[in-house]
Amino acid sequence: MPNGQTPITDDWLLSCDFSWRQDKRQPNKHWSLKCNAERRGMIEQTGIEVQRCGWENHKGDYIGDPGEWMLWITDTFDRTAFVGTIRWQEQITGLAEVITARPWNPDTHLYGQAWPAGSRVLLEKISAQ
Repeated sequence: MPNGQTPITDDWLLSCDFSWRQDKRQPNKHWSLKCNAERRGMIEQTGIEVQRCGWENHKGDYIGDPGEWMLWITDTFDRTAFVGTIRWQEQITGLAEVITARPWNPDTHLYGQAWPAGSRVLLEKISAQ
């Protein structure tokens, strides 16, 4: 692991409250985190989506590099752009910080969405508990 970087894992994505789906005949889970911003009373979203590269064949052998992940960015209107491949958690957290202009904080993630601290959605969650 170069420079102390940490590999991306399904467990880490789940702990950061990414949501996931796995369509029929899709070999790996597709993970998504919508980064929300409340501006002028409206919610804007930019999504980070990742999926592990490769697949397991009928013999149980992994085809491809299991440490490599495909990365996409989506916008409020679900337009999607493939960015490239990544390996490290720090690449996701750094991208999220650039998108949101705020520090990475999984405590503000709820059901696959990252909210600004103090947002009405998070306040409603806290008051409902």
